[in-house]
Amino acid sequence: MIKEKIKNNKGITLTALAVTVIILLFITGIIIYNLKDNLRIKNLQQLQNDIGNIRDKISDYYLKNGSIPAKGKYTNTSKINTISTAVDTGDFLVIDLSAIDNLTLYYGKDYEQVKELDNFKSNRELTNEEMNQYKDLYIINEASHNIFYVDGIKIDENTYYTDYTEEDVDKKAIDLRYIDGVQIPEGYFYVSGIKDTGITIKNSDDTEQYKWIVENNEITELPNDVEITTGENWKFIDSVNHYKGYYKNTNNNKVVFLKTDNWSPIYDKEGTYKDKNGDTANIPQGFCLSTTPGENTVSEGLVAKDSNNNEWVWIEVPKNIMPADLVFTNETGYSAEDEVNCATITADLKTYANPYTKGSAKQTYNCIDEWYADSGEDNEEGKDIIVTENTAQPNQKELKTGCGLTLNEYKETYQKMIKSVYKNGGFWIGRYEAGIKGTTGTEQGNFELARTAKENPIDAEQVIIQKDAIPYNRVTCSQAETLAKDISPDSSKTSSLLFGIQWNLVCKFLEVKSNDINVVDINSDSEKWGNYSNVGLPITSQNAKGYSYNGQIWSKISEKLSHDNNNKDDTLLSTGASETTKKLNIYDFAGNEYEWTLEHATVRTDCPCRPRGGSYNDDSFSSPASTCAFNYTTDAYSTDSFRLALY
Repeated sequence: MIKEKIKNNKGITLTALAVTVIILLFITGIIIYNLKDNLRIKNLQQLQNDIGNIRDKISDYYLKNGSIPAKGKYTNTSKINTISTAVDTGDFLVIDLSAIDNLTLYYGKDYEQVKELDNFKSNRELTNEEMNQYKDLYIINEASHNIFYVDGIKIDENTYYTDYTEEDVDKKAIDLRYIDGVQIPEGYFYVSGIKDTGITIKNSDDTEQYKWIVENNEITELPNDVEITTGENWKFIDSVNHYKGYYKNTNNNKVVFLKTDNWSPIYDKEGTYKDKNGDTANIPQGFCLSTTPGENTVSEGLVAKDSNNNEWVWIEVPKNIMPADLVFTNETGYSAEDEVNCATITADLKTYANPYTKGSAKQTYNCIDEWYADSGEDNEEGKDIIVTENTAQPNQKELKTGCGLTLNEYKETYQKMIKSVYKNGGFWIGRYEAGIKGTTGTEQGNFELARTAKENPIDAEQVIIQKDAIPYNRVTCSQAETLAKDISPDSSKTSSLLFGIQWNLVCKFLEVKSNDINVVDINSDSEKWGNYSNVGLPITSQNAKGYSYNGQIWSKISEKLSHDNNNKDDTLLSTGASETTKKLNIYDFAGNEYEWTLEHATVRTDCPCRPRGGSYNDDSFSSPASTCAFNYTTDAYSTDSFRLALY
């Protein structure tokens, strides 16, 4: 019985085993194939995600900066089969990933090596060796803004280089809004050309074309061969002087010109702005930034506007001139423990800002940022006693009758400024000299210049930083500081008069960043860009006002000021009256009005207040932009106004 059972319990046959193995191999092959297929599909999806993210970021960057973040010409594109000869008509450039914030990618790792190449840094064409060596790259066509991955993603017989297939290639050209930094107006579209040879645009109806006319010289009236709508003369002149050109109809004298008032969305919280060059600025809550080319980069003078329509310019201070990794016990306010760090930073700033720390080349005055006050008591010579920190009694330390701040307020404000400059690499200053609310634009009313200084100056909301305002003068230094420190719309920021080191840093910023030969030597003569008694300026604002030294009433000015040795027409101008006085988007930093600062003048003990920059009844060669003067604490002249700093 047992033997019989064993005989009937047969194992699997060799044939059945072979069939089983074949089936298992087939199933395994299918699984392996599916795993590979899923991996390929995943790779393609990652490529598509990369390009979608890059496209969104570049679109935002382009609208904000008027250019794409790319450089280093890339020509090895013959294998990319989704390039459209009808649309991708521009050069291919390597996308500058470092210029794009908050971007995480699956591919494009070779960019880290490419960005160190001299050809990339210098925006030249990459060599064949460089292009063959680095293929894990994203490139973009400068005309279509289509994005491609050089290495491609391979799936079976197909290779994918972008997020669409050859059959799905986009045949529609992108609506370019900038060419060579020149804006294409709304309702018009790019046709051909570059800035230097003439950009051609067409209107939406495709019936008329306009060509860009370069106008490097400042104009004060319409060219003879220009036809514009009645009442648009000054808007046209402002636009031409700002953008250095305009569009003119190729068949007649009709023109199209660009708007000069374009702003970003408002920052709902404090943030950091990075421009197309990778330079950054700290943006306070409630600010918006100019999107106008020439006003939206740090190196050209980044322009911002606060919630009260006051305009500001960012003054960059290179972080590499200051020591790294300093630690503060109090990040914003005053701390005795932070004195050493702040003194170290100040010393570095002074070294960087030379030679402006001693005023202009015509002067040898020391400009010192230290607290001072007027005790109000008379000494035996009948002059006011100047109270310093070392000589002050406890009650005298609370006086504001000097620079407008008590001793403790001065220390706290100065430390906050230094710490802010160290952290953010710069600070904001008023784009214009302080003006009087209610005197801008076409608002009517005559304002006597010879109004007396007030013990209690008018409320802070009546101080503005806007174009075409009558300068807020006839105030003492301490009154100016009282007005200045309450204007900031962001409670986390401090506004004040400029400290001396800040004035010097503005001078350095103008020297280093301006490519205007007339501005470079601002320590000797500001004749070419300031309103002085020996200078004739073209008036370029339609709402410009002026005050003659021999009169009392402001009146409209619409022509060039005329000055010569025999007939000096000393004229104080409203803010932003002439584009000539604008350098790096800052108006009237030289001439027009002396501007009170928080420096202590030590030339004479009875004249501790320090105004800077010269005025409309000075000569440009004796009072250039870096000028230091010294005044009484009670001085409040028609030549004395102020400018605000924000940090």
